[in-house]
Amino acid sequence: MMVPAILTGILLTITVQIEGGPLPQPPALGIVAEEARQDTETELDGKVLVVRMYADWENAPGEFEQLSVRFQGNQVTIEPDEATIPPVAVITAEDQKDEAVKKAVGDYICVSSITKKLDLRLPFLQAPGHERQQWQFTDALGEPLAGAVVEISLADYRGPRIRVGRTTLNDAGRLAWKTLCGNLRMVYFTVSHPDYGCAEAGQYLGLDQKVIVPLVRRGTVAAERAIYGWVMDPNGVPVAGATIQCPNVRTLGEGLINGLGGLCTGITDANGMFSFYMPNRKGREDRGELIPPKSQYYVRIDTPKKLGLLPYAEPIENGREARVVLERGDRLRRLRFEDHNGTIVDRAKLETITVLRRRPGRNILMLHYDDWKEGSPLIPGVYEASIRGTHGESRFEPVELTRDSPQEVVFKLPAGVTYYGRVVHGITGRPMPGAFVLAMSSVASDTRLCELTAEQWDGLHGLASDPPEDDATLDPLRKAYGFARLVRTDATGAYGIPLEADDGFYGFVVFERDCLAVMHRKHSLGAGPDHFAEVPTIKLFPAATVFVETAVDKEHLAIMPRWEIDEGSRPAWVAELLGIDNDRESSLEYDDWLKPNTRQPVHVPAGISLRLKLETPYDEEFCPLLIPQPIHLTQGETADLGRFTFEPAMAVQVRVIDSAGQTLEGIPIRKLYVDRDGTRGWSVPHNTDEQGIARFHVIPNSTGAFGVLYHDDQGVHLKETLDYQVAGPEDTGREFLLQLSDEMLAFLLQ
Repeated sequence: MMVPAILTGILLTITVQIEGGPLPQPPALGIVAEEARQDTETELDGKVLVVRMYADWENAPGEFEQLSVRFQGNQVTIEPDEATIPPVAVITAEDQKDEAVKKAVGDYICVSSITKKLDLRLPFLQAPGHERQQWQFTDALGEPLAGAVVEISLADYRGPRIRVGRTTLNDAGRLAWKTLCGNLRMVYFTVSHPDYGCAEAGQYLGLDQKVIVPLVRRGTVAAERAIYGWVMDPNGVPVAGATIQCPNVRTLGEGLINGLGGLCTGITDANGMFSFYMPNRKGREDRGELIPPKSQYYVRIDTPKKLGLLPYAEPIENGREARVVLERGDRLRRLRFEDHNGTIVDRAKLETITVLRRRPGRNILMLHYDDWKEGSPLIPGVYEASIRGTHGESRFEPVELTRDSPQEVVFKLPAGVTYYGRVVHGITGRPMPGAFVLAMSSVASDTRLCELTAEQWDGLHGLASDPPEDDATLDPLRKAYGFARLVRTDATGAYGIPLEADDGFYGFVVFERDCLAVMHRKHSLGAGPDHFAEVPTIKLFPAATVFVETAVDKEHLAIMPRWEIDEGSRPAWVAELLGIDNDRESSLEYDDWLKPNTRQPVHVPAGISLRLKLETPYDEEFCPLLIPQPIHLTQGETADLGRFTFEPAMAVQVRVIDSAGQTLEGIPIRKLYVDRDGTRGWSVPHNTDEQGIARFHVIPNSTGAFGVLYHDDQGVHLKETLDYQVAGPEDTGREFLLQLSDEMLAFLLQ
């Protein structure tokens, strides 16, 4: 088998022409290329181009046959034999036998999947201003992977994946490449090093040339924060080539660490051994530089399909050797899915289907399209499936699989359901004819209901009771919500909205002009045998509009407006209004997530006294902003509150020690907070760093508490806290000392 020389540099200049029209290329390059083609047409005419053809790339991604194709002028046409999967053609100068052809190919490597035929013109010309680039390989902590062996594969998003080379990184962890053209746009690097292990990283070509590999050097402190061990089948035989993926890690206390979002995968070696350290950003200052000890990596482990083993989806704790034993399916099952039109055959739809199996006391096992498209070795149990569509996610009827079940497993979408209910005025109880009810599948971010103009409202009020889905009058609403369908209430405030099972939706949003919109969630609604489901009566309360402008020295900040009602003037109906917002079946549709440094409208209840409070729930470095101006407006009235600045919160820290005075790393410290309804709760944990310090922000001139909480399924509930009181800016950076008992640490670190 021939192996290409080391590839050097990358340039995303497309000069490949596929049947159906040329792929785009820079105009300036096209002019230069045309002149060069005219010069070389005679020189190349009749000569032979050597092409590598990867025909069985699914099963043998590194095997190819050489094909000789003769030039007509400076163009060749490659028409492969009939094949069930499109072959991949690779052209490099190293394979060429004719010097003129080798010169025309130059310093390029052309890699293209051929669906019908490939029309290729030479020479490939370097675009002006482009210089060679090099890939920089680092481990998960940013250290160069000097001397690592790298196997290079090219691929499309889904489909061809071929191996094109193998090389060794230099002392700086760098790898040079040739200029690339063609229609395969992803590159995968399988990296191995005896001091690190084996892993894979993927990149879309044209992105950052830095490749981060999910490995750290063995024997280091960081290696103790990785996961490592062996993967084996039910008979104890090591599994080579298994892949380990991990989108997130949970620290002690359930703090969340997300990955970088790249294509990072661990791989077991010939002995079934693996190691994996999730590359991540430190993000908020809620932990140390390294992933804390006793963290849980939420992994998914897949094996080569020919082994008939099910994926593994359980958390693995770092710092201790793991022995992962995989389950084997009893036999291969074929899966078929049906909607109200019959069997689903559209691949685009099939690719959105997920199959899952709930397992008591264990994580849910999820199977995606690539897992089941050619059959899956399932084991007995109850399986559920869902499909994502234009209007959200829809669920198939569950299927119970036994050892005696047929080989073909059929999932069917349930019959459609008609949802019905009434909309009434929240204060008077009278019917609200013409109110809007939409089956919401998603929330858009382009606009909010309170930003609809008078002309847009007039248009909506001119709609029929059941307008067609493509009515342009609905376009402003689509900037606020994704929805399957919209209807309007009749003269009695009643409505009915029939929905098919594949009209996936999250719940109903009920709204009217100058009213507080209400969401009622789908999960609380059950249909009877007649396929009708009753929605509890929705009460809409009058709204007014205030305008507010925020000022903050941060470009991206999630700002949530909340209103606080004056305790001294609460009509009886206020209790019903607040009862809607129960975060279970229903909620008020707040005008959430205001943008910083701009003037925006906010809906508030009309007819009562209140104040507006602005919070930054995901960024505690800013103090909540309570606007002092009292608000008391009638329905439809507006007021401009003005411009307000978010003040910075004070940074403080908590040092945690044991009974002997030794600092403790990785301990989950929480801050006590008071919610908008007056309830007290504990924040997400901030894990102590290597010096035993957890960092927080607190409001100046405030009191509160820091604490450690522990509870388990055996009924053990422990809480150890430290009260704090801070003054003004002079307390910035103040350190508090929290000493934990031996009992707490025994349970926490067991």
